[in-house]
Parts: sequence; C-alpha cells; structure tokens
Amino acid sequence: MHEIEPGGYVQWIEGDHSQCQIFHNKAGAPASAAKEVMSFVNAWFKGWLPGPLRLPELFNENGLEVLVDERWATDGLQHKTGWSTYFAPMFIMSGGKAAVDAKVKTGELSREVADKLLDRAVSEVSKGEIYQHSEMIVYVGRKPL
Repeated sequence: MHEIEPGGYVQWIEGDHSQCQIFHNKAGAPASAAKEVMSFVNAWFKGWLPGPLRLPELFNENGLEVLVDERWATDGLQHKTGWSTYFAPMFIMSGGKAAVDAKVKTGELSREVADKLLDRAVSEVSKGEIYQHSEMIVYVGRKPL
C-alpha cells in the first residue's frame, strides 16, 4: 500500500474466516468433523495477521481515506451454485489443514488423528449436504491528493 500515489485507490476484499460456520442443506447430514475443523479455523484466523480485521488500521497507517467499509454475507447462495461442492473441500484442505496442522505442531492432535479428521471433514462437505459460510470484508480506500 506504500506505493499508492496520491489520488490512487485500493480495493481489498477478504473472507473473515475467524467466524466460519457450517450449515445444513439436508437435515441430519453428518457435519461433526467439518464443525470441529471450522472451530480450529476460527481460532487460528483470529490470531492471523495482518488479517481482515486489521484492515481499518492498515488503511490508516498508510494514509488511506476509507470510502467503503462493508461486510457481505454469502446468504446461502453457495449451496445453490455449486460453491459448496467445489470450494468447501478446497477450503477444508487449505485453511482447515493449516489450522489442524497447527494443532499437530502444539501436540494437541496426533498426525494420525488430524489426517482422519480432515478426511472425514472433506467427505462431509463433498456431499453437498452441508456448506461453510463466512462473511466477506470489503474495504475501498483512496490516498488523498
């Protein structure tokens, strides 16, 4: 952001994965592993820096005037558009895996238990019967002239 010239704009859109939730498309669909992984993700992202929750501070530090400060909810559209089928397993194996790996490094989980948990979570979300929801944080700033 330091390189933005006076009059220039920056747009930053990022998921707030510190508050991920799992919802059901089908009543009674298994979701215990996905919910456990999401609880790890929520805790892990709350400690992540710079993190989307620091955007006001980052914009201020870089002399940007905030023009847009919004949160966009995904409002459940993802399960109607295939988002759950394609994105949720990828999210479990990226953000979810990183959060679970952190638990392995601290000794809270064994590698074997962690791998089984991730496999179960991917299986649960791949069926399209549950989906992961998180809000998007949207910031647009302008460097004054």
